[in-house]
This record gives sequence, structure tokens and C-alpha cells, in this order.
Amino acid sequence: MYIYELESGSQVHIDVIVKGKKMEFDTTVTGSAPEIKSIKCEPIVINGKVLGFSRASVKVTATNSSDHRKYVFQIEKTANKRADGQLYLYCADDIKPVNNRESFRVPCGYRASIQVGDTKRKVESTVHDISYSGAALLIKKSARIIPVGSKISISIHDEDETEYKITGAIVRTVEDYTQDSSLLGVQFTEQVPAIISLVARLNVKAARVRGEH
Repeated sequence: MYIYELESGSQVHIDVIVKGKKMEFDTTVTGSAPEIKSIKCEPIVINGKVLGFSRASVKVTATNSSDHRKYVFQIEKTANKRADGQLYLYCADDIKPVNNRESFRVPCGYRASIQVGDTKRKVESTVHDISYSGAALLIKKSARIIPVGSKISISIHDEDETEYKITGAIVRTVEDYTQDSSLLGVQFTEQVPAIISLVARLNVKAARVRGEH
């Protein structure tokens, strides 16, 4: 896929390196400009100032809005001084999608609330690790285990208290995972762009810890 083929509404995670300093931003595709091999995105605004990345190394991880496939583009040029005020990201390369099934689970640590089916039962948990297709959740051993096959709704809260919601099913349980906790293996039953974007960010952070970036 060429970058200008990304659809409006696609989620974009931007990794920027300026003078050795790393920064991360999130934005959304608003349109395309195939004649100049670019996409248009909502501008990045910090404290009322529109940021530009003309002298930076920029990598974009994008999740296409319709099929939720993930693409990683090395941006050749950026611009945000056009009349429409949008952030333009240029890349001439034809990129293959990342195979979500091959993506490893990444450590998480965020807290999550589990709603069991249509009941009023809620269980507090911690996201041990997460991937594009599922997650491992830790619950207190004192909590009654949720049986395999149960349908659940999950609300994950990150360090900024941003909430991410997704549905899934329990596919595995380990009652004595640690001295204090049991483990629930969850398979997601839907694809949510915000969750895919979250996992992509965690993947980037995990890669940095491993020294791959």
C-alpha cells in the first residue's frame, strides 16, 4: 500500500526523532494527495502551537480504517504550512501490511475492568500482556474465576486514564498463576482501531527496551 491509499479516519501514530530526542504523537488521516504521494492528517498542536517536523526523522505506524491492517512508513518529507492547515506526510514506497498474527504479545500493566456477559458482575484486573488478537488478564485469587467460554467486555485504562473498550471471550484460565493472582486468557471478538493503536505503541516501547530502535 502507498501511504496516500490510507483511508480517511485511519489512526496514525508518529515517532519523531529531533536532535536525538524522541517524541510520539497520535493523529488521524483526513484525506490524501496522491499527486504528491502523501496523506493529510490533523495537525499536531501543543499549547496552541502547531508542530512541524521538517528537520526530524519521522516514522509513521498507521492502521487503515476499513480493514484494520497496520502499515509502517518511513516518512521522507513533512509539511504543515499549506493553506488547509493540515499535516502532510510524504512517502514514495509501496509498503506491505504488518502481519498481526505474527506480532508478539507485549507487556502492559494497565488496569482493566471486566464485565461478565449480561450480568452485573464486574472483576478488576491488570493487563499482564496484550496483542492485536487477545490479552492475558490477572485477577486476585480471592475473586471467583470466570469460566472458559464466558463472553466479557473489557475497559482498559492507560497511564493517562484514557479508556479503551473491547469485547472478548475467556479461552484459558490458570488459577495459581502467581501466589496472589489467577490468569485469564482472552481472545478478542472484535477489532477496535483504538486497541490496535494502543498495541502498536506498546510494541514500539517494547522494541526500544530490547534495543531494536
